[in-house]
Amino acid sequence: MERLGFFKEVKVDTKEVPGSSDKVDVTYEVEEQPSGSMSLQIGYAQYSGMLFQAGIQQNNWFGTGKQIGFNFSHNRYQTSYNLSYTDPYFTPDGVSRGFSLYYTKSDYGSYNVTPYSTNVYGGKLNFGYPISDVERIGFDIGLRSLEVTPTGYSSQEILRTPRFIDGVVYNADQYQRLIAASDSYISLADYEDLRKRLSLGADYLSGTYALNPISNAVLAEEGFIDKYGDTFNDAQMSVFWLKSTLNRGVLPDRGASQRISAEVTLPGGDLEYFKLDYDAQFFKPLTNSLTLRLHGRLGYAETYGKTDRLPFFENFYGGGFGSVRGFERNSLGPRSTVQEAVDLIVNTVWDDINGDGKQSANELSNPALVLCSDATRCSGSLLGKIITARPFDDYGRTRGAFGGNVIMEGSAEILFPLPFIKDQRSLQSTFFVDAGNVFDTHCGAQQRNCYAVGLDQIKASYGIGLTWISSFGPMTFALAKPISKENQYDRKEIFQFSLGQTF
Repeated sequence: MERLGFFKEVKVDTKEVPGSSDKVDVTYEVEEQPSGSMSLQIGYAQYSGMLFQAGIQQNNWFGTGKQIGFNFSHNRYQTSYNLSYTDPYFTPDGVSRGFSLYYTKSDYGSYNVTPYSTNVYGGKLNFGYPISDVERIGFDIGLRSLEVTPTGYSSQEILRTPRFIDGVVYNADQYQRLIAASDSYISLADYEDLRKRLSLGADYLSGTYALNPISNAVLAEEGFIDKYGDTFNDAQMSVFWLKSTLNRGVLPDRGASQRISAEVTLPGGDLEYFKLDYDAQFFKPLTNSLTLRLHGRLGYAETYGKTDRLPFFENFYGGGFGSVRGFERNSLGPRSTVQEAVDLIVNTVWDDINGDGKQSANELSNPALVLCSDATRCSGSLLGKIITARPFDDYGRTRGAFGGNVIMEGSAEILFPLPFIKDQRSLQSTFFVDAGNVFDTHCGAQQRNCYAVGLDQIKASYGIGLTWISSFGPMTFALAKPISKENQYDRKEIFQFSLGQTF
């Protein structure tokens, strides 16, 4: 009865039943404790900025044991609302049933990820069943509606460039010419002939050069939104198995836990994919004051059916707290392919009306793009495509984290007590070594820092960390130094901190 969480104290008394030697009456005296709470939390994290969270939770609704709650949270990149209801004793066997309704608005360009935003709302029905005192399985099914909004800086994987209906990377004059040229192109050989004629002062009238219609074959690979649209409605199902022998729910230092989960969108929805995730940790006492903690995570996502590309908003990300400290949050793994702009727009007709051998605006017409057919000028996937340039090259290096469909992470920590601190239960200090990375089994031809799973690409760091559950909320700090081989895309961060949010 005390483990239910509804009572502050439970006293038990037995009395013999008059006239019966083998029976007793059992009397319980209980003191009920408050089962509802209101919370307001304010904090700060390096990438989320100011954090605001408020909630109302009632864990014993009208004395039924049912739980109902509403939560609101807001930070620099995300705003979310959640309403939940759970009946933990839906059946006498301890099967729980509940539902939740949610809405989340996210701007990932503010979170060290290639820029885009999402609006998501939906609902879930969930069930849980206790296998034993330390094991539980769960199942939920729900409906989700998700809308993606790209920005003028979204990567090639999200929305293909050059964008013929979008003048973000061009001035007004270039934009008007681009729109006019967007339906045709000339060959590279014709373009070279055009330049030769121009150098000789010889005009070229209508019909001199063949205008070819633009098709997908001569453009860059379609982005996800080009192929699948920007609004998705799905039915989702997930299951999990959890086993935990941890001695505490917050800052444990004994026991172990394992969680395996699988999530899939059901056939018939707009997207068809699945995600698998395994997370485990283990605590082993070394001495009376030192404890070894081992932690590992493996994740894999893939598509099936009519969807042949994993939605970019379902990618795994690595780096920062809870991952590999010493690297900026979400910065590990594949980078996005930077945008392209049309590099050549030429007028395919010059009628030298006044015969002066010089081009005038009123003498030029029929603008067109140019197809690259020369392997010395463009190679690989760019050969046979419209000639383009990448004006935001540095942007793709510094801020274009894109994630991948595979994540591997692990850490080893030595938990040690701080001197002169009496209550160590609210404070945890560690020496740690972190390792891991994010990979992708379907890297794009031009995608940067993208690689299949390989131990040679594992990133690692070591350092010291501290977590304090204070009266103002959790505070987490880390000093870390990368020890693996670095490349131009690695973004180190020696000191990391978060105030008012649990990681």
